[in-house]
Amino acid sequence: MSKHTTTPPICAARQSNIELLRCVSMFMVLMMHTSFIAFGFPTVEGTKNEPLFCGLQTLQYSVAIVAVNVFVMISGWFSIKPKTKGITSFLFQVAFLKLLSFGFFVLTGLLALNKTSMVNLLMLKPYTGWFIKAYVFLYILAPVLNAFVENVNRQVYKRVLFFYFVFIFLLGWFKDITGYMMGGYSISMFVGLYLLARYVKMYSPSWSKFSKQKDFIIYLLATLVTFCGIYIPVYLDLPHCDTFVQAFTRYSSPFVVLGALFFLLMFSKLNIGAKTAINTIAKSCFAVYLLHFMWGILPKVVINLYDNNSITMFYIKLVGLLLVIFFSCILIDRVRIEIWNKISSKLFCKNC
Repeated sequence: MSKHTTTPPICAARQSNIELLRCVSMFMVLMMHTSFIAFGFPTVEGTKNEPLFCGLQTLQYSVAIVAVNVFVMISGWFSIKPKTKGITSFLFQVAFLKLLSFGFFVLTGLLALNKTSMVNLLMLKPYTGWFIKAYVFLYILAPVLNAFVENVNRQVYKRVLFFYFVFIFLLGWFKDITGYMMGGYSISMFVGLYLLARYVKMYSPSWSKFSKQKDFIIYLLATLVTFCGIYIPVYLDLPHCDTFVQAFTRYSSPFVVLGALFFLLMFSKLNIGAKTAINTIAKSCFAVYLLHFMWGILPKVVINLYDNNSITMFYIKLVGLLLVIFFSCILIDRVRIEIWNKISSKLFCKNC
């Protein structure tokens, strides 16, 4: 066994500060998917013709890009405790909500029932449902990762993290020459994020003890670098500006990892007590990810909003739209929770 201090047991009660972080991060996912995902990456022509809108879109994406990494880091912060009931609940949520939304949009005529839609439903392409597939793999690997964490000494742990991220940033940031990093859209990235967050939670290195105000400033600085790395090369029409855009919009960017880590640290230091409303909403946050894109309809709605409004009114209405989508998904998931509770009470013992 390692000589490090034993990790404090995790309280069964949800920590509302981290649950709030889940909620904020999921709203950031909505922000990402209504910026570049809807309008495309900034172009030289776009920055010349509509510099304000392109700048705002870049800012929106840069602020929100940490969200996915934060989600994975939260799992590492607490560590995944694999149980049959836990993984079954996760898979039931995915299947139930995807089938429910798929059926609704097919029956209303908003989605065609064809080979393409079935491929998307079953997530048969690499990037379709990539987060779900990577997270299930992380869940499977969790016992191995946890055993490593609990049985290795701090110095070895630190070296592994150091060389891991050196490898990732050198070979998977500006250009993925590994073939499997996929810009951070992969289990390879998830493992590193999980171990990094677990290390910080267990050992509390000195740089993790800054005030939450300093954590926020570091997050803002990382966001600023991401913004500049995307916008300035395109605006100045620099050679290979597309390479910069791709690099700074990857989850494997060191600035995205840095921003995500200090965003997590900032929320970990919030003292808001136990908030039932936040904890309840956070339980259904993943439903927002599963439902919000509406099988490709969301980008069309957002583009229509932009075409028919001034920039000011567009963003006012966009915020309203995202809030409606967010809380609608939370409410829809309540149905899934009620059904799952009845099923699980018959299938599983209390501690399974």
